[in-house]
Amino acid sequence: MKKILIILITIPLIFNSCKKEDDSPNIGNNNTSGSILGTWKVENYTITDTEGYIDPVLLTETVLKTETVTMNTYPVNVFHIYRDNGTFSEYNYENDTISGYQHYDYVKNGDEISLTFEGNDVRTQTVTSLTSNNLNISFEYYDPYDDGNDTTMFYRSTGDLQFIKSQLPDFTTELLNKKKSVSGYNSFLNRRENR
Repeated sequence: MKKILIILITIPLIFNSCKKEDDSPNIGNNNTSGSILGTWKVENYTITDTEGYIDPVLLTETVLKTETVTMNTYPVNVFHIYRDNGTFSEYNYENDTISGYQHYDYVKNGDEISLTFEGNDVRTQTVTSLTSNNLNISFEYYDPYDDGNDTTMFYRSTGDLQFIKSQLPDFTTELLNKKKSVSGYNSFLNRRENR
């Protein structure tokens, strides 16, 4: 009788503990519940830039140039900092010194991050995964423009970025004051060359 009683008490405990595990969030699959605040270092990325023109009659795109870069083809030392006051900074490093930086305003709404470039150009990114130590972002920027000869050109940049939680390398405020900030259009996030 004692053995049957112990078994009857143990079975609900086993099922109850299994249920609690099932109710916990799945950290590995598309979890975006972590905090984006802090410093993040680019660990891996793939960015594809496409340029071309739009046919004025058919309104179809004709691609003139496509370039894809990855961490393997173009290694970078880039850090992103998200602050709780709505500001965002990108710092680029080469040979253990800061080579450029850019500051933006940002708003995070759910899985979307809106960055404001140069005062009025808003670019949206999608957070695909966010934990306390990892951040993955995807984006697509599209910019049609007139080349001055009545031709509508376009620039498209798509990418996936993987970050790990980090700290900025040691550098002094003096170095920041001596460096020029890079244009938002030439930053790592938006590599469009000046036209």
